[in-house]
Amino acid sequence: MGAIAKYIKETTPNAKVVFIGPCTAKKAEVQLDSVKPYVDAAMTFEELQALFDSRDIDITTLDESELNNASYFGRIGGAGCLTHGPKNKTQVDNYGMEAYEKTILEAVSVLDLVKPATPVSNPE
Repeated sequence: MGAIAKYIKETTPNAKVVFIGPCTAKKAEVQLDSVKPYVDAAMTFEELQALFDSRDIDITTLDESELNNASYFGRIGGAGCLTHGPKNKTQVDNYGMEAYEKTILEAVSVLDLVKPATPVSNPE
């Protein structure tokens, strides 16, 4: 979250960055001094759904789009997830397995945020 948010703020200085996901720990993480400058807010999927409900927004009537650049882990899990039963868990897991990038490192590499490590020569 922090790396992507930093990238967004550096490339689009006036951008507002709001993390939306299943992980309630992100709410504490955005309070860290190392993250504060880059992430303006964090909310769970449940909080987002409550916001939609309060505004009478029915997301099922909106056009769908596909999230391609998220790892398996970026697509599933978390205490704030809106899955509540075995069928939903299976659907979420299947969606996670469809990720083009399987690891978090692969997912952020499409943004050229992670530079390859420079080999260190052995002094011996």
